[in-house]
Amino acid sequence: MRFTEKTVFVTGAGSGIGRAAAVAFAAEGARVACYDLSPDTAAETVRQVGAAGGSALPFTGDVADSAAVQAALGATVESFGVLDVLFNNAGIAARERVTEQDEDGWDRILRANLRGVYVCS
Repeated sequence: MRFTEKTVFVTGAGSGIGRAAAVAFAAEGARVACYDLSPDTAAETVRQVGAAGGSALPFTGDVADSAAVQAALGATVESFGVLDVLFNNAGIAARERVTEQDEDGWDRILRANLRGVYVCS
């Protein structure tokens, strides 16, 4: 129970590594804020955390949106009293080669993978 009485904010918590991390932090005693683009997947992660005996809250938003992130962080601290750990997991993998990537797709990747880490941190 290495994270007892700790609060963890996990980005990209709706699937994959983010979901696994949220459940693992909860299994170690953490309260978990599950932040994801999709309300359905964030809620499913919260359900899985609860099934594992943990406490979690879902938050929905884009990690590159400063206002949305600040609101979720504020609500996390309001609900749990503190924020101890940020697990900056959200990201987008390029599906095409760089030479085949259009500018909008490239900008989307940079917003999530670079700006998102900056905004959340």
